Amino acid sequence: MLIVAVIVIAVMGVFICKLYNNKAVETQRAAELLAQVDSLNATISDLQGKITSISETINNSEALTILKSKFDIIEKIYFSPDEFFNVTAGEEIKDFDKTIFKYGTDNLLKEIKNNLPTCIKLYNGKYYFMEGGGALEYRGFDSFENIKANNSTITATLKTKQSAFNGTDWVSVVDKSSEFVLFKNGNEWLIDRFNSSDLK
Repeated sequence: MLIVAVIVIAVMGVFICKLYNNKAVETQRAAELLAQVDSLNATISDLQGKITSISETINNSEALTILKSKFDIIEKIYFSPDEFFNVTAGEEIKDFDKTIFKYGTDNLLKEIKNNLPTCIKLYNGKYYFMEGGGALEYRGFDSFENIKANNSTITATLKTKQSAFNGTDWVSVVDKSSEFVLFKNGNEWLIDRFNSSDLK
C-alpha cells in the first residue's frame, strides 16, 4: 500500500512539474505575443499618421485652383464690391471687417484698409460706396508661378496684366509680379498676403 502511495505521489509530482513547465512556456509565449501586438499597433499608428499627412498634402494643380478662386475674391472686392459687401439704402457698407474676415486674415484687412478700392470711402469710422472709379492700368489676371504648397500655406508669384496710355492708345506693358499667400485655418484657405498695387 505504501508503495502504491509513493508511486501515486511520484506520478502526481511529475504531472505537477509538467503543468508548471507548460504554464511557464505559455506565459512566455503570451508575453512575446503581447510585445508583437504592441509593435504592430505602433506600426499601424505610424502608417496612419503618414497616410493622413499624404492625404492632406495638396499638389500644385489643386493649389492653383485654390489660388485662382481666392484671387477672384480679391478682384470682386476691388472691381465689383457691390457684389461682395452688404450695404444700406444710404450706401453704407455693413460689417466691413467681418466680411473681409470671411475670406482673409488680419494682413488682408490691413492691406485693403490701407489701399481701399477707388469707389469705397471711409467717413466717420464707416465705409461707404461712392460713385465710379476703377484701375486705369490693370488689365486682368495673367498667371500664378512658383507655386509652393503644404498642409498650412500656399505661396505663389502673382502676375497681373498691365497697360499704359502712350498718348494715343492703351498698350500692354510688363506684368506686375508680387507674392500671394494663403493660410489654412481649419478647413478654410484664407488670403493672408497680396499687394493691392497689382490692381492699379
